[in-house]
Amino acid sequence: KDICTKEILYAYPNELVKHATERMITRGLQLLPVVNATHPRQVLGILEQHQVDIAADFASTQAALNTYIQAEMEEELPIHPQELRLETDLAQVATPTKAS
Repeated sequence: KDICTKEILYAYPNELVKHATERMITRGLQLLPVVNATHPRQVLGILEQHQVDIAADFASTQAALNTYIQAEMEEELPIHPQELRLETDLAQVATPTKAS
């Protein structure tokens, strides 16, 4: 009883990554299952903190490059940093699980 909690944390596919990662950070978790909202026992994927970190780094780099190239060429890159924000659906970044 002293080692673990009975409360299981999970996320839904339509939930913002920001909200899910806040719960992960609060509990010191690196992984969070993503479950079906209507069937919570069905695991759809796993949200991994390191993948979220990579996506955030990519978005920051893309924003910096976009600013530099825009200043140099007076046109934007085809991918906008706004499209890569962490405020995206978990379904886009969660690692799918294999069907059993």
